[in-house]
Amino acid sequence: MPIRVVVIDDHPLIVQFIVNTLKDLTDMEIVGTENHGRHLMSLVRKTRPDVVILDLHMSDKGFDPIHGVQNLKKEFPRVQIIVLTADENSFYKRKFVEIGALGYVLKNDDLSLSIPEGIRTVYRGKPFYSSSVIETMMFEQFQKEDLFTEQELSILRLLKQGLTLKRIGEELTISYGRARNILSGMYAKAGVNEEEEMTQRDALLRKAEEWGFI
Repeated sequence: MPIRVVVIDDHPLIVQFIVNTLKDLTDMEIVGTENHGRHLMSLVRKTRPDVVILDLHMSDKGFDPIHGVQNLKKEFPRVQIIVLTADENSFYKRKFVEIGALGYVLKNDDLSLSIPEGIRTVYRGKPFYSSSVIETMMFEQFQKEDLFTEQELSILRLLKQGLTLKRIGEELTISYGRARNILSGMYAKAGVNEEEEMTQRDALLRKAEEWGFI
């Protein structure tokens, strides 16, 4: 049976281009299209697709694509999602990967090639990203791996255990002032800007856990 595909994009020309790209392929078929994100769930319930191609930025007021994907995966966990966008913001790339979208395709790609390949790939349960997305994610991972020194990683682990800076200094045989200066540098590296000290520490630990350091 052909792979059942739904396309949701607020640009009719994009929708039509994808329809034209897929119409002569025997292993997939378009079973529904929409120009409004708010109709995502109703269209999926009606058409029961295998793969949804969803535009990231649509003109619908009140439609949040992140919540849309979360709701879709909750109700239809077997449906695979390709996010289609012109936005190279790394936040969205990471976020959609986290919530279960296996595909992330940039509109400046050759869509006549990337869309069919992406559909086949995510249908098999494998991730598919535009090449520039992969490069960015690898660069960000490389940056994170080199973000903290061994001493800073030790401080992170001790902070997670609930030790005070004074105790951390004693454990690492450095002064309280030195430990405080190192911690301030870690806040800057991680982009932590909260004013309250305990809030800063909580934010740093959250990011360190998210990035796999602790």
